[in-house]
Amino acid sequence: METKPIVTSHGNQVLFSSLHSALLQGLPRDSTEWRRSYGRPPKTLQLEASFVPFDEDILPQDKDKTLVSRPYFHIFWTDCDLDTYKQSVKEELMEWHTALKNKSNPDWLIVVVVNDESKIKSKLLPRSSVIDKVKNDFCSKHPDRCIVLNEPLRQDSKSMESWNSFLGRMRTLMLQAFSRHLSKYEENMRSLREKRNEAGWDFITFFLVQEELGFMFEMLGLYDDALIQYDELDALFSQFVLTQATTGKKAAWMSKFMKDCNSWAGLSLRKAINHDKRDRVKHNEATLLDFRNYLFSRQCALLFLLGRPWEVAQRAVNFLHQTIQEVNTLKVSMPEAALDCWVFLSCMEILQICEKHTDSSQMEAYSLYTANLRDYTRRKLYSIGEMCGLTPGNTPTSEQLTMVLDLTSGMGIEEDSEENYSGQDGSQSPRPRDKLREALSSNDTFQKIFLELSELTMGTFKHIGRFRSARHIGKDLADFYLRLGEAQKAENFLVDAMKSYQREGWHALADGAMLDLARCQKLQGIDVKYIKTCCNIASSTHLSEDVRQIHLQEVVDTAKESPDTAFTLKLSSLFHIAEVTVLTPEIIVDQTLEVEVMLVNNTPSDIHCDSLKISLKKTNKLPKLLSQKTAVFRQASNSSAKEAVPNFNPVAQQITSILNVQAHYEGAPQRPNTAGIVCINTHEVLRRADSSGRAGKMADALKDYDDFTNYASCEDLVIKPGENKFIFVQKNMSAGHYKLGQLWVKMNGVDFIKYLEADQFFLVQHNEPSCEIAPVSGEKLVSGIQQWVELTLDPGSFVLKEEDELTYLTSDGLTVCQEEEETTLRVSKITELGHAVFRILLLHDIYTVDHNAEIRLDSDVFSDPVCCSLMFSCPFHIIHKLHTASNRKYLQILVHGNTKEDFTLTAPNLAVDSPDIELMSLNKANQELVVNSDMTVSYMWQLKSNTRHVVKTNANFTVTFHSILDQENKSRQLSYECNVENFLTLYTVKTTVTAQPEMGTCKVGATATLRIHIRSHDKEDDEADTSLSYQVLQDSNLWVLSGKTAGVVQLCEDMTAEITLNIVPLVSGLVPHPAVQILRNQDDIWFKQNDQTAKNKPDDDDIPLSNPEKNLVTSRTIPFSQGQVYYASIAQQVHVSPDAGDSN
Repeated sequence: METKPIVTSHGNQVLFSSLHSALLQGLPRDSTEWRRSYGRPPKTLQLEASFVPFDEDILPQDKDKTLVSRPYFHIFWTDCDLDTYKQSVKEELMEWHTALKNKSNPDWLIVVVVNDESKIKSKLLPRSSVIDKVKNDFCSKHPDRCIVLNEPLRQDSKSMESWNSFLGRMRTLMLQAFSRHLSKYEENMRSLREKRNEAGWDFITFFLVQEELGFMFEMLGLYDDALIQYDELDALFSQFVLTQATTGKKAAWMSKFMKDCNSWAGLSLRKAINHDKRDRVKHNEATLLDFRNYLFSRQCALLFLLGRPWEVAQRAVNFLHQTIQEVNTLKVSMPEAALDCWVFLSCMEILQICEKHTDSSQMEAYSLYTANLRDYTRRKLYSIGEMCGLTPGNTPTSEQLTMVLDLTSGMGIEEDSEENYSGQDGSQSPRPRDKLREALSSNDTFQKIFLELSELTMGTFKHIGRFRSARHIGKDLADFYLRLGEAQKAENFLVDAMKSYQREGWHALADGAMLDLARCQKLQGIDVKYIKTCCNIASSTHLSEDVRQIHLQEVVDTAKESPDTAFTLKLSSLFHIAEVTVLTPEIIVDQTLEVEVMLVNNTPSDIHCDSLKISLKKTNKLPKLLSQKTAVFRQASNSSAKEAVPNFNPVAQQITSILNVQAHYEGAPQRPNTAGIVCINTHEVLRRADSSGRAGKMADALKDYDDFTNYASCEDLVIKPGENKFIFVQKNMSAGHYKLGQLWVKMNGVDFIKYLEADQFFLVQHNEPSCEIAPVSGEKLVSGIQQWVELTLDPGSFVLKEEDELTYLTSDGLTVCQEEEETTLRVSKITELGHAVFRILLLHDIYTVDHNAEIRLDSDVFSDPVCCSLMFSCPFHIIHKLHTASNRKYLQILVHGNTKEDFTLTAPNLAVDSPDIELMSLNKANQELVVNSDMTVSYMWQLKSNTRHVVKTNANFTVTFHSILDQENKSRQLSYECNVENFLTLYTVKTTVTAQPEMGTCKVGATATLRIHIRSHDKEDDEADTSLSYQVLQDSNLWVLSGKTAGVVQLCEDMTAEITLNIVPLVSGLVPHPAVQILRNQDDIWFKQNDQTAKNKPDDDDIPLSNPEKNLVTSRTIPFSQGQVYYASIAQQVHVSPDAGDSN
């Protein structure tokens, strides 16, 4: 709208003309805040004005109800001097002021332009100046109505300041004028609205009054306020229509909109104001559609000015629905399909104009609302085409061709300029009526345009993320393509729609789409897809049993008529596996594998199958634990939707597929304005799932088909509706780890295959035969006696039968005692586990240590002999000990039992291989002694040597034994060999502890004397050792020793030596003597004799000593053999008296 507020100009027109251009540019340069009355929020305006010469005839009266065309402000311009003012200007100014006063118009301003700067430099101007005269004559009560403009054409600061002050004063006074006029106008408008229920009130008159207010706001740039005026008019008109529909009372003016409608040209948004339509409304010639078109076009024009084209699309659908409802309510007569044409034309016009005004930043908001508008356009076009016989499968009749002509003629013939239909890129957009005329021209063009609109609408819905709506349009397109006979194109849309319904949990809708899909696929010929769809339909729980049975029969008939394995499908929802149980998780070769499968038939009748097989695949991937428990795999009972969409993750609460509806109406119950049904559980039905998630599939995902070389099967069976248990069996499998692979259901020429998702393993073992031998009595096998044992033979993967013969072979020393000299065993009995058990009598030669033996069994049944290792324990544990008493020697033999059972020993004997040694038995003759694991027997002999040169001798101990474990019950002999060396006594060591002479007896804490006496028994032997090392092994808790506790001692000529040490007892009572040990020195021993000879000896650091003290025993000493040194005082004790001060 190009209208601007009118401002009149009077006075010096030459002066005004020189300032006119600057005034037009400067007035809107700065914004002005407009504060209105009644608490309305302030508005910021950029004022513009249209200047016209002053004429008394254009001054409106107070009663005039115009806003846009009236002059709001009046300015008088003068730059005269005082004389000119008095002669002519004053009179002219008086006439101008009187004319305004007669019209009661206070909105004026007198501008005095001063060009002589010298006259205004002084603050005290002469009283006779023009400004003073003007103020005194006209502005005595309103001094702000006169302003001085100082040389406005100059660019200095003073002139600019004067000019800006003038513009500010003008803006303020103009706003005051606007407020005064609007207040009066709005008050009159409100008064007129309050009379709307009175007789004779006319809506059109009120419409024009309020529209004038909207024009005023639009002229001021307040587009929001202007839009409010039209929205209020829209709501008021709708209220009148609703009141008439509800109460039946019809206003007189309403009849003007109830006349027949012969034009359905649709909206025209190319112009801001359609003056033709407005004139028809103004002169009460507009129909309901004309009025609605004009009103909505004005709303759209303001929205475009506000930069909100997306809101036009948002309001459009409500506008169209509301207008259709008003047409029906007011019973406006229109030809058939005419209202649909109006809707189509209006939608196309809105879409084209919105697209022209929309930039890329508003595309999201624009698409959000145009999607529904495009869908509405598409549906209306289809409705028109159906009534005109243009849809697929129809041919227009003569009546329908006549209808097309009538509809075309009612679309209007006015031609808009081509510029109005150019897009943003300069391309020409077809006029809506031209597009509709083209669509109605033939069946082919109708189908082409309808498909284009549908594809565009579906793409828009996908762009904004409304995939449900897009799938719904896709289903409509599928029906359209089916009617065209293009089943292949329809199939894709039906599959998408079905997947969407399944994903949302709308199973009834999904199954309905599946029926259409089956019909579509059948038109293309029976193939795998058709059979799969029929299977899904047959197992659906949301379809009638008759429909399910029909499609099941299609599958059965196809299977019978097809050659073997003509169709291989993934196991559809026809069946599903409820449970798989491996009954024999561990078997041996040639043993039967059993797998129990619970197969659920989801169809309404029995199904005959040729065979069911489960593939068995060898695997290196072993389970964590292959226990003896049966492996069980269960699948949740799945409906057709879950079977059809694998990995389907339902929402926490499954979306219901049942609509809860109830009746709904508006208006009085007896005469409702609208009536319909309302879904009361939309929050459940329309709860959104993730539309961008993984698309559902028609069947389970299957990696590859197994070759079924190894399989378990069951043949020729009938699968009844519901749960069916089948046992799958298989034999003759090689050893290894296996897992269940796929289930194969064969129905004549149709095969169904299902991958078993859970890893279920079983083990086929090839066990080698083995045997175990255990004693019948006793804990273990004992050598040296005949003992009954039980031989258990596990044939492993082989099978033993009764009367089979086994040949045995034993290791050296082991004998199988039989009545006849045979080497065979005959199987007499087989246990439940398939084992053969034999009782045999074994005898193993006795050894003094445990001994390993072996029995090897051979048979024609086994490929290799079976070896059984045995461990025979010696029944005794024998040790020997040498004892010394001065020069006397004794040999002790200790026999300990290794079994709990008793062994009786008799006739012990000891023999030596040296003639120089005599043995004297210290044992009782003919004595029987018993040994077991808790008892030990000891035998003793004294050794007497005839010479001192015996270094070593071998002894052989024998004893006779018998036991209750021995099945032969006879005495047997045990032999034990040992050797004795260096057993003759070479030295005797004796110690004495004596108190000091003045003490009398040893006392605690008092120093005593320890004497060590060493005597050699080889006095006549020149080679006897005369240099010995000694050590006193003191117990620090009993004694404190001082002196050399270790060192080297030399024997005297009489082959004796004595060592004296000071010793202090620490405890009282009978205290054992300190232990003493002598050792043999090696030939290269270094030692110190005394401190005086130290300088002639090597340095102390060069002597390797085992004690930090000097002259201690070095590491170059060796001990004597057992029995060579007799410690005579080893058990001797000394009585130590307590100290006098000791309380003990």
